[in-house]
Amino acid sequence: MPPLSSPHLFALCQHGAERDLKEDVARRHEALRFAFSRPGFVTFKVVEGRWGEGDALASPFARRWGASLGRVDASPEEAAGVILQHAAALAAEEPLRLHVFERELHSEARTPRGFVPGALAAPMAAALQGGPFLPGVEARPGERVLDVIALEPGAWWLGVHRHAAHLSRWPGAAPPVVVPAEAPSRVYAKLSEALDWTGVAIRPGDVVLDIGCAPGGGTWTLLERGAQVIGVDPAEMDPAVLASPRFTHLRRPFEVVTAAELPARVDWLVFDVNLSPMLTLKALRRLGASLEGLRGAVVTLKLNTDEHPARIPWMLEQLERMGLREVRATQLPSNRREVCAAGFTATGRARAAR
Repeated sequence: MPPLSSPHLFALCQHGAERDLKEDVARRHEALRFAFSRPGFVTFKVVEGRWGEGDALASPFARRWGASLGRVDASPEEAAGVILQHAAALAAEEPLRLHVFERELHSEARTPRGFVPGALAAPMAAALQGGPFLPGVEARPGERVLDVIALEPGAWWLGVHRHAAHLSRWPGAAPPVVVPAEAPSRVYAKLSEALDWTGVAIRPGDVVLDIGCAPGGGTWTLLERGAQVIGVDPAEMDPAVLASPRFTHLRRPFEVVTAAELPARVDWLVFDVNLSPMLTLKALRRLGASLEGLRGAVVTLKLNTDEHPARIPWMLEQLERMGLREVRATQLPSNRREVCAAGFTATGRARAAR
């Protein structure tokens, strides 16, 4: 059967990043025009040709995208009947994965007290149980995925995407990360999401240079995976992190750390410092020259000004000049006004897991 295509596509983004997404798409895709949006959700009309389920939307602000099948306005039970008709037609052609999720309904700063993420989508997920879908939710490369998006009470958007290894395998591109009570900060979730998105497999004994580590949320993620972590930050670390025999704290600004203070082997670099992206990239070029055997890097790029989103392609080029390959960027669910960028060296790609 020919791949499904549509004159429209949908894209999921961070609540508040709609303008960044629309402007970025306008720069990169001449055939697309903005059509409709809600916070965290944008659609585009294809003015030339059609959008295929496997086509890639080249924007770091798009977490999930796909060919649009349109909107259904009804209760979950009533809408499920319409959705199952679409599902039956698609599943007759090939196995079909189901993802049910909601757009990002609130910004982190304005989330109402008592809000439960996923509660709006839960009744639809229940109503579609028993449909013609593959078991589970983790998508595998090559699978066709039916996306059912809760826009607001009684409003559902349907779309289809073809899963690929560079995409998040989770509904709405949101890994089910649970931050443990003992984790020192929310950065635990951010780095966990980054590792899941990149496919980086931190293994016991890997040496990770964690720059901007305080108070230790991301470091906790790495220690959980068995890594040896060298943390660089002038601020204090959480006592539980300091107690780990696999953690070494260089308590000073990363700018003054010398190659002689670092171990002979560093496998992975994690960089999350509250600097402009230009200063971040300058620091990374200096560090990269002294890290032999590096497998890859996960870097947070702060978008401090309105001009920075348009310069993301240039920023990724600077990471490539460090010797990284397959460099790409995305705005993770736990990111704020920033993006996560990552790349591998040749040896690092061989260790990536998906």
